[in-house]
Amino acid sequence: MQNKKNKGADLERFRFAMLFLGLGIAVVSTLSAFEFSSFTNQRAAMDDMDGKALNEELFDLPEEEEPEKEEPEPPVTESEPEPLPPVLPPDPTIGIQDTSNRQITTGPIITHITRPPVTPPPTLPPVDVPEKMAEFPGGTAALYKYLGENLKYPSMARDQGIQGKVYVKFVVSSTGQISKIKVLRGIGGGCDEAAELVVGNMPKWTPGEVAGEPVASYFTLPIKFVLE
Repeated sequence: MQNKKNKGADLERFRFAMLFLGLGIAVVSTLSAFEFSSFTNQRAAMDDMDGKALNEELFDLPEEEEPEKEEPEPPVTESEPEPLPPVLPPDPTIGIQDTSNRQITTGPIITHITRPPVTPPPTLPPVDVPEKMAEFPGGTAALYKYLGENLKYPSMARDQGIQGKVYVKFVVSSTGQISKIKVLRGIGGGCDEAAELVVGNMPKWTPGEVAGEPVASYFTLPIKFVLE
C-alpha cells in the first residue's frame, strides 16, 4: 500500500525554521531568567542598603534633650550694712603690727597743732599835733550845730547858776572812732558828765594824717555852758 502525502501537509520544510525559532525562544528565556535573577539580587541589595542606611540614621539621631527649667532667682532684699567695729587709736608707745608680721614703729601722735600766737601789728601812740588835724564830719560849723542840738544843760547847774567852759580831751583813732574821753577841767553841777556824754555820742570823725596816712591823734574840745 503506497502512502500518499499531501504536499501542503509536509512539515519537513519548516523543520529548520522551527528549530531556529525554538532555539531563539530558549535563548530569550535563558537571558530573561538571568536578567530577572540579577534584577532581583540588585533589588534585594538595594533594599538591604536602604535598611542599613535607615537603621544608621535611626541610631545616629540625637536624643532631644529637654530644656532645663530655670529656677526663679530669690528676690534680693536689701540688708542693712553691718556696723564696722570701732577703731581704737594706736598706742604711740608701741609699734603697729602689719599683715606681713613686720614691726613698724611710729612716732608720737600729734593730737593738736600748736601755732605761735599771732602778734598784732604794733599800735602807734596817738599823735598830739598831727600834720592834719582830726575833724568833725562837716567842719566846725557842723560841730557847733551838733553840740547845740544834743547838749543838755544840767538842772542842778541851772538852779545854782553854774556856767562856764568844760575842756574835754579824747582820742580820734585812725578809723575815726572816739575813745579815751577825759575831762581836763570841769565846772561841776553835772556839766562835766553832760560834756562827756555828748562827746561819746558823736559820729565818726575824719582822722588826722601824718605824711598822708591816717593816724590816731588827741583832740581837746572846749564845751561852753551859758545861762540865758
